[in-house]
Formats: sequence, C-alpha cells, structure tokens
Amino acid sequence: MKIGFALPNIGPVATSEAVVKVAQRAEALAYDSLWTIERLLWPVKPQTPYPVTPDGMLPEQYKSLLSKLAENWSPTSPE
Repeated sequence: MKIGFALPNIGPVATSEAVVKVAQRAEALAYDSLWTIERLLWPVKPQTPYPVTPDGMLPEQYKSLLSKLAENWSPTSPE
C-alpha cells in the first residue's frame, strides 16, 4: 500500500520552514507522496480578486511557500 501525506500549505502553519520540516519527516518515514490542499497555480492576469485579502492580491508568502522544497530538486532527482 502506498501512503501519502498532506503538506501544511494553508492557514497559520503554512510557512516555508513548516513545509520543509514536514516534507523531510515524511521522507524519513518513507511516505510515498506529499500532497497540497489547494492549487499552486495563480493566474498571471487574474479576472477576479483573491477574496481573502483586502487588496485582492495573493499573499506574498503563498507565492514562494514551496520554493524551499524546489531548491534541491532537479529533473534527475530520484522519485
């Protein structure tokens, strides 16, 4: 059986440090996959404002939340 784990990528625990810590722990425990709860895509020219922020823009921390995970990733990384 393959088991995956959801990353803490929303809410008050959604920090780059928390995501890295959870991802590293999941890897150490031999989980097969990591999941995110929301889409990671953001439109280049949004037609509708983001409903949660006063200015309608995506919060800055969400723009780079998973970038720390990508720092050591390459297309040849083992799966």
